Amino acid sequence: MPKIKWILFDWKDTIYDSVSTSKIAERNNIQYAVFKKHGINIRKDELKKYYLLAKQFIEFNYKGSYKRHAPGLVYSKLLKLAGIKLSLAKCKQMEKEFDNLFFENIVLFPGITSLLKKLKKNYFLAVISNTRKERLRLVLKKSKLKDYFDFTISSYELKAEKSKLTPFKHFLKMAGASPQEAIMIGNRIDEDLIAKKLGIKTILFDYYKKNKDQKYKPIHSISELTKELEMLIG
Repeated sequence: MPKIKWILFDWKDTIYDSVSTSKIAERNNIQYAVFKKHGINIRKDELKKYYLLAKQFIEFNYKGSYKRHAPGLVYSKLLKLAGIKLSLAKCKQMEKEFDNLFFENIVLFPGITSLLKKLKKNYFLAVISNTRKERLRLVLKKSKLKDYFDFTISSYELKAEKSKLTPFKHFLKMAGASPQEAIMIGNRIDEDLIAKKLGIKTILFDYYKKNKDQKYKPIHSISELTKELEMLIG
């Protein structure tokens, strides 16, 4: 059996804690500040309501599609719901400003930096995420984890989500690796554990304990994840 050479990570809710990061952003009124800067007067409660509605609309109508990560899509839908006209270019600019502020206070899961540092000594590391390249680069820069990864793969540029397996196939081609030489770690059964279909070993990292499917045995902390990796790698 081929030796494990690659450890692959999802990003959101596998390496960084989106819930804690979002709470900081909400507490600091980051979104409201961006809108106010661009002269868009909308109450904080209304802004929150339209943002959630826009996200729900996109998740429902673009489910499983890379197009849900299109630049400016969320804000253009939000403003349409609010009855405000604004160009797509302006929406893109505002979203970019929001991302910069949002990831300024990114919260990593406890112990993840130490784990990456340890793994980097013996393995190649990569991020495979359903997002766009520009945002993934920003996140890695803000988190100061960029140098740990040999490369990153984002679904938007490939025009296919992980559920279609395209990003995983792209990884195998880029790395010149066989599926048996890799382990994928992620928080989604439908997007990360699906890599099993190609022969890639997988680990379900469920920090928030949302998984209710008894078929899977999720890992809930970085210390557990370290032990599971040791068992799989041998």
